[in-house]
Amino acid sequence: MSVYQTPSCGHCEACSRGEFFNCTVIGSGQRLAQTTVHGSDADCLLVDQNLCFPLPDELSYEDAAIIACASGTAHHETSGNDGARVAVIDANSYHGRIVYVGWGGTAKNSTVGPMLGERCLTGSNMFTESDYYELIRLMHRTGLRFANLVTHRFPLSQAQEAFDLFAIGRTGKVMFTWD
Repeated sequence: MSVYQTPSCGHCEACSRGEFFNCTVIGSGQRLAQTTVHGSDADCLLVDQNLCFPLPDELSYEDAAIIACASGTAHHETSGNDGARVAVIDANSYHGRIVYVGWGGTAKNSTVGPMLGERCLTGSNMFTESDYYELIRLMHRTGLRFANLVTHRFPLSQAQEAFDLFAIGRTGKVMFTWD
């Protein structure tokens, strides 16, 4: 199973579209990996069934973890990288649609202003349920494996070392492993 990182009711209009991050019952902005929700770095985490997505046997837990965070969000049009946010405008066609996904960075797109050339700019902070399944199909079709992005693995007992290493910004994905 892969776990979606935002609690949701699973029944409101946003949840019925697979946009759990916009749940109108629980409220947007609540994430499993934050201080208001306990257990995201624990051996076990209790979540609602609607947040558990099936993982095909040919994919690893590392593939699923990256889909459920970095690749799912990036797949849903861009990233938090400032250069990419600005460059995507020029790379997009006239009347194209650009979606900024995720948080972070300091890109000042207001300098582009009327230069958008009739492009549509939309913001979104996470991926949808359908994006998850689309990425599973892409991996199945192409043989792409997100697990290849993992450069370091740590047991939970070395969590501080893992966080410190990742904070330097010179790693790929850093994962916790369980025995």
